[in-house]
Amino acid sequence: SARMAAAKPTLEVNQSGDSVTVKTIAGDKTFTNTIVVGKDSKATLPGGVEYTVNMSLSGNNLKGTYTFLGKSGDASVEVTGSGI
Repeated sequence: SARMAAAKPTLEVNQSGDSVTVKTIAGDKTFTNTIVVGKDSKATLPGGVEYTVNMSLSGNNLKGTYTFLGKSGDASVEVTGSGI
């Protein structure tokens, strides 16, 4: 939506055991997805679009694959003290 595009989203990332929870806050909208490390995990984007990720965790790095709208590829996320 236009409101979502106008908002500057912030992310909160928390890890507990094999689960990584990503909370996206954009204006008055909040979306939370949980990724289980080493397993296919479904997540949802604003607007209800679903995608699947399979990530491994090594130190501060999440690496793996994604499938989104029929396309797939590699994904990599590094979490640091200043963000992701």
